[in-house]
Amino acid sequence: MTCKKRLSDNIGVALSDSFALMSKVSYYYWNIKGSQYYSMKQMFKKHREEMLSMVDTVATAVFLNGYRFCKAGFQEMADTTNMEDGNATNDIEYIIKDLLFSYNIVIIALEKVQLLAIQQGAYSVSHVLSECITTCKIHIHDINSSQ
Repeated sequence: MTCKKRLSDNIGVALSDSFALMSKVSYYYWNIKGSQYYSMKQMFKKHREEMLSMVDTVATAVFLNGYRFCKAGFQEMADTTNMEDGNATNDIEYIIKDLLFSYNIVIIALEKVQLLAIQQGAYSVSHVLSECITTCKIHIHDINSSQ
């Protein structure tokens, strides 16, 4: 397998994981209940918007650097992601643990791609990935601070 193909495959996984997380945050945003309803809803809204921007930025950066990664549709993304479905019927503690775990899956995937990008000299892709990793870590901090 060529280095470029390995990077493209890993970008596909990282984007699938990121898109799945964005969908999970949206799901919890639409289904949040309880005493923390308003504050959690505001946080999820902000995170959802930032995740959408992050996914779009990564996709654009890797495309402009000549990498192919696009999945054909939701089923192919679902088959590629390491993310489990969310479950809003559980309490807020479950939702928080689920999101923290999911953010860590995304961070690991992005860091793996970032290392491959650096090895290939794709420093603009690496820089974008670094910003995305920072965004995810800020979201983790927000979630931990909400408890």
